Amino acid sequence: MLVPPLSSEVFEGQYLAGLAPVSGVCHWPHGAWPKGGGNPLPEVLERLANLPVRAYQIDVDRYAGSPVKDFEWLCWGLKEEQEDLNLCGMEVDRRVDVAVRRWSRDDGQPWELWQAKGPLKDWKYYDGWDGDKHCLWNRVYPFPEWGMAAFFKAHQVPKDKCWNVEVASDLSTMMAKQKAEEAAWNTQQEAKRAKEEMEAAQEAVPMEVDQGQLETLGKMSTGDMEVMQEQKRLRQDEELEGAHAVAA
Repeated sequence: MLVPPLSSEVFEGQYLAGLAPVSGVCHWPHGAWPKGGGNPLPEVLERLANLPVRAYQIDVDRYAGSPVKDFEWLCWGLKEEQEDLNLCGMEVDRRVDVAVRRWSRDDGQPWELWQAKGPLKDWKYYDGWDGDKHCLWNRVYPFPEWGMAAFFKAHQVPKDKCWNVEVASDLSTMMAKQKAEEAAWNTQQEAKRAKEEMEAAQEAVPMEVDQGQLETLGKMSTGDMEVMQEQKRLRQDEELEGAHAVAA
């Protein structure tokens, strides 16, 4: 799936075998990289250093931001290797040039940045738009040549260390809070709709209706109200027809 690079992974990365974001800026939630600070929090740096990362990005992509500067900062001083690739495009006879940068750590996991030279001219669909500047996942996901499947197959964690959303403490707490907030919002919306329906029913009832009748109307469903209004209209039509008959 598409995920902003290094978002929740800065706190849950120990449960992941690898990370391969596509076409997105780095996010640093919950003060993971304090503003004005030189580096992310020490525990965040340690977790990321032990997480294999490969980011895919079009070099001219500005739609969702770019992770390039964050990669360069976090990998400063590490051994770097570069490689130029020419990979399959969306059309059989069109190719994409990709510049690959790899950083290695003596006591951690490697990081990679795959930058496609854009705008991409490999798909007729984008010919009228001066090429594709953002949707790189259309190539990365389906084509083995782009290496995403191989990247994930090359990295794994022990089964007992895999990310379990039911027991990961920080995430489970966050999910429980989110569910509670969603339930409260739904309850509030239901009460609001019920109030609006009751007010609409009261406005549609003649002034001589007593309070007991209003309370009964307030308990009626929208369908019941529609039936009641229809019956009222039919009675008015019958009274009008009777008046015409008497006059005749």
